[in-house]
Amino acid sequence: MNLKIFLFVFLVLSSFPLISVAQNYNCLVEGRIVSQSSGKPLEDVNVYISNTEWGSTTNKDGYFKIKFLPFGNLTVVASMVGYKLKTANVTLKEKEAALVNFMLEEKNYEINPVIVTGKVPKDWLKNLEKFKEYFLGRGPNTDECKILNPEVINLTRNESGDLAANASSSIIIVNSALGYKIRCDLVSFKWDEEKQAIQYIVETYFNELRDTVGNLKNEWIKNRENTYYGSTTDFIRSLIHNTYRKEGFKIYRGIKQPSRYKSFYELDSPITKKINENYFELNFNGYLRIEYNSDVSYKTEVSWVKLNFPGVLVDRFGFPVAPLALIVSGNWTYSGIANMLPKYYNPKEEK
Repeated sequence: MNLKIFLFVFLVLSSFPLISVAQNYNCLVEGRIVSQSSGKPLEDVNVYISNTEWGSTTNKDGYFKIKFLPFGNLTVVASMVGYKLKTANVTLKEKEAALVNFMLEEKNYEINPVIVTGKVPKDWLKNLEKFKEYFLGRGPNTDECKILNPEVINLTRNESGDLAANASSSIIIVNSALGYKIRCDLVSFKWDEEKQAIQYIVETYFNELRDTVGNLKNEWIKNRENTYYGSTTDFIRSLIHNTYRKEGFKIYRGIKQPSRYKSFYELDSPITKKINENYFELNFNGYLRIEYNSDVSYKTEVSWVKLNFPGVLVDRFGFPVAPLALIVSGNWTYSGIANMLPKYYNPKEEK
């Protein structure tokens, strides 16, 4: 049986190589976080800009400040054990400061985290392996990714075989291939057995690992480059700037299902439109078949893209504004967290 998995992409993979290194990171987000039930300030709340390395924690009075941010669309995340995750979307102009306050609601625990020191249920272990396969993805980076606290993950299967997951706290992942420790706040996760489809939303915060050996940094830089080029985000950015041919992509468009690719024709008209300095609209009917010639694998990688709704808005870094905006299959299906890079990662700046 040929496995065909459709992954609903919410943001993913890396950042824009065409952004000028002179980009001014002169914006600021600050605010205060209190308990919804008591109104008292909450200390040591993790506050971060989703899918970046920028974050902070609240002080004893509940205040936080995150400096040196770029203008544009940002998602601010507040995460603390025992409280429900909260997010806020802000759009900043150059040199602008945004005030973002949160009231966190206490979480009612309806899940039973696994106690790893005791006897671990066989069903949970089996489901965990499936979860890791779809959540971390596949590829050369996957074997070097480790979930440090799998006990916080609650996994359930229904009679149809669908796998669902939630977590009692942030999932901590160490990606030794790319050199990151990643805090993952899982919003939703579902594997549909009948459709062979995966859908998940996650907020992520990156911390670069320390090079304790002395020569790991160069390896990380090389792996990050290999991961970035040919990714979903690389593709969207090349569409925005009409450089996809130069970047190594070939695009074919067709109305029918991907299996009928012989009826596809090479893209001959623009499918992106500039809205303003921050946003572009991505719009096309049917499917795109994308071929990418990788210098690493020396083979053509094939992926398919379909819009989940017409007129998908993406920011200037190539990230869809709305969750689950794109449906992809083929090579990009297996990207996962193991192939995720911070949103503003720039391979040219690491050279």
